[in-house]
Amino acid sequence: MSAGGPPELAAAVVGVLVLAAALYLVCTAEPVWIFTLAIVLSPMSGNWKYLGLPGPAAPDRLLFVIGVVVVLFRAYVLGDLPRPRFRGAHVVMALALVFAAGSAIISHSLLQKGPGLLLLETFGVLPFMTFWLGPVVFPTARERSILLAALVILGGYLGLTTLFETLHLDALVWPRYILNPAVGLQYGRARGPFADAVANGVGLYVGAVAGAIAVHQWRRRRWQMLAGLIAALCLVGTIMTLERSVWIAAGAATVVALVSARGTRRLALPLLASVAAAAALTIVAVPGLHGNVNQRLHSPESIYDRENVERTALNMLEARPLAGFGWGQYQADHLPYIQESANIPLTGTNIDPHSVYLEYAAELGLVGSSLWLLAVLLGAGGTTLVRVPAELEPWRQGLVALVVFFLIGESAVPPTVFVNASLWLWAGVVAVGRYQPLPAAEPLRKRLTDLRSRAADASATPPGIPQGTYSSRS
Repeated sequence: MSAGGPPELAAAVVGVLVLAAALYLVCTAEPVWIFTLAIVLSPMSGNWKYLGLPGPAAPDRLLFVIGVVVVLFRAYVLGDLPRPRFRGAHVVMALALVFAAGSAIISHSLLQKGPGLLLLETFGVLPFMTFWLGPVVFPTARERSILLAALVILGGYLGLTTLFETLHLDALVWPRYILNPAVGLQYGRARGPFADAVANGVGLYVGAVAGAIAVHQWRRRRWQMLAGLIAALCLVGTIMTLERSVWIAAGAATVVALVSARGTRRLALPLLASVAAAAALTIVAVPGLHGNVNQRLHSPESIYDRENVERTALNMLEARPLAGFGWGQYQADHLPYIQESANIPLTGTNIDPHSVYLEYAAELGLVGSSLWLLAVLLGAGGTTLVRVPAELEPWRQGLVALVVFFLIGESAVPPTVFVNASLWLWAGVVAVGRYQPLPAAEPLRKRLTDLRSRAADASATPPGIPQGTYSSRS
């Protein structure tokens, strides 16, 4: 068939329709739905290929990118959304991104799939943008209620999946790749759709916090009971991950969040006692869980791995303290810095550091890693200190818990997508009380209408006669 025949014409028509649909989405879609769907789908990040989708078409990543584009286009071009504010914390975030991107360019890793995506999704491009745009995306209680319902539903799914994995009810586990020992990390523990027990622990804790907020804010009794049940299921699910870092972070975050607010301080001891009792009951009641928990508490192998890789990262930092070895270069350059200890076996020499702080320090040096940490403390951490309206107070208190969880958890895990995405999305919600958006610009359609009106008036007035004095009857 000759070029330009029906197949080519059909492809062109489809392309035009897709472009028109995309343009319509950009101009009319509510950003809250885009960002909410993105965070709900992000537990599958990195594993979409097992569901038949190629990595570049990962829905969560595409939705975060589309959401950013939609908000920026409508705020600065169409003018029908408020414009996000840019303050000191955002400047530090921008400096951290510039430093990391420059490091990636110098080390030729910016366009490499792994390091490039880590820079985009975990270090800060999309997380920082989500935080910056949060006050525009979640300006009222309506938008926050949409996100809250989605997080509670996500928590319910993660809690049930964790329970099914622990009880070996494999027929009820979905997606099926969770049961594949060749996929992901820590096979044999409750890994959820993350295929990573630590990330699953983070997701469960986010679901627990969302459930607690829903109990406080929802008005119908049966929905409050359901939210409370999901919160409890998620909390006991953190035990089933068999991750000590998750246990420590969840315990510390819960204590700090409860005692940090006057309204929950008096409830801290009863709530903590209830959680401890539920945890103990779960460990005893779930078949095999007591033995697994006991084994994890007394297992030194993973500790050996962590000590070895952390010593390697510290040696790399000592060798290049200011700018590090370059973004994404730990695996390429770490071998000469492995140091054997007289007290523990030399294991785990080929894994990444189980500490975000040490990995960033080895690759970006003290300058880049300090900028990133300062961005976290000023951005998410600083937002927890802001006085917010009463309706936002439970979200602020939840952010306190997530920041504490994040700061502790990041010392024991490599960078992961959901950990960063959930923290910065939540911080963006609370930032409404800190960074009120600027007023919306005059909508583009109104500006174009005014321009056409002025042009029409000018063309209707004969040359040399002042506007407003000409009449067709004169």
